[in-house]
Amino acid sequence: MKDQDVLQNLLISLKHMKSFFNTFSQEASSDEVLQVVDAAYNEISTLQRDAFDLMMQKGWMKLQYQTQSAIEKEYTKYEDKTCGQ
Repeated sequence: MKDQDVLQNLLISLKHMKSFFNTFSQEASSDEVLQVVDAAYNEISTLQRDAFDLMMQKGWMKLQYQTQSAIEKEYTKYEDKTCGQ
């Protein structure tokens, strides 16, 4: 397995973990648990950003910039939609 694949898998895993810890923090049973979960969430967030930055440095992750008109076009596709419809 290539380094790029390993780092991509790590980034995906960290995104999932961050989501789970977010839910966990919302449902924490006490302030003490919340503090521990929030600390873990912050550490995962830092690791996720570090992994993303490393992928950017290696050229394995590219940002695609869009024009204002392309953004507006995408926005209008979802503008009139509501949840559940």
